[in-house]
Amino acid sequence: MHLIIIIMIFIIMIMIRKLITSIQQGNYFTTVNLRYIKKLFLAAITAVVTQFMQLVLLYPCIASNDLHVSAIRRNDSVGLWLTELLFVVILYVVYQVFNSGMQLKVENDEFV
Repeated sequence: MHLIIIIMIFIIMIMIRKLITSIQQGNYFTTVNLRYIKKLFLAAITAVVTQFMQLVLLYPCIASNDLHVSAIRRNDSVGLWLTELLFVVILYVVYQVFNSGMQLKVENDEFV
């Protein structure tokens, strides 16, 4: 499961780099940027779901070994998972903003 999360983080970093490069070139509301954000969003969702599955599946094994260590790991894992979930929500909002901006751009181009 760690390998899946690492791969998703790598994909997230690549998509963020491509998105920033595209925005620096002056391409704000384009289908390419929308695709980058969509791939970023899907990779983040996959990482969050994998992290949650790891928390649910591995926590009973850790809890049976040492209660004190398991409580600390559980709290850290839940906090990390909530942070990742917040990141996914922010990505969704950014996706919606770019989608609306692109629709406004298309409507503006058609009007002119």
